[in-house]
Amino acid sequence: MSRFKKSSYSSVVENCVEISLSPDLISIRDSKNPNGPALHLTSLAYRLFIRTLTNGELSPIRVAVRQHSS
Repeated sequence: MSRFKKSSYSSVVENCVEISLSPDLISIRDSKNPNGPALHLTSLAYRLFIRTLTNGELSPIRVAVRQHSS
């Protein structure tokens, strides 16, 4: 697996995510907890995830509503 890298958009504030890219797997983790859990996605799932975020289809409010209505 590739090394994790912090986004160039991150400031010195610790609220950042890090990403690791490889041909078959993309991993995302919290930069404050590098030994903690990571989200692992295939390249297709990652593209769909980013598209969903970019289109505003996945907001914290919508996720909370979905969780409570289940």
